[in-house]
Amino acid sequence: MGAESAPPAFGPRGGTDDRVTTSGPASKALGAVFKATHAQSDLGKKALYMSVHLAFGTATMALALLHWYSFAAHTLFVLAICLASVWNASGYYFTVFTQRYEAGLSSQVAKAVPAPPPAPAPAPAPAPESKLLGSMFGAKGTAMV
Repeated sequence: MGAESAPPAFGPRGGTDDRVTTSGPASKALGAVFKATHAQSDLGKKALYMSVHLAFGTATMALALLHWYSFAAHTLFVLAICLASVWNASGYYFTVFTQRYEAGLSSQVAKAVPAPPPAPAPAPAPAPESKLLGSMFGAKGTAMV
């Protein structure tokens, strides 16, 4: 039995960087907290991250507790979710149906309005006279004898 290496635990770097990174607003806010507290060491940044994570987790659980014990708060929260769903769906349908209506209307207009007739082909240019034919015929095309 040989020693087998374990697969990388955290991302493509093989477990060297075990922190979750993001480029969104949460990352920017955390960066602002790091600057405001002047956290320089790696251990200090980890402790600060854990504290912020704990604060947001506690706030989220407090909202869940509020919704559990308050019928009015729970009802308003569920109605807000339903209203947001209806708003998003109506915006989607309005956009999609408008695009399909415009596409159908433009195809109907293309069928109803006939295309303009093609332009007539230009008349072919007259062939240049050769010197041999010009010497055999006169100016008006009569044979010279």
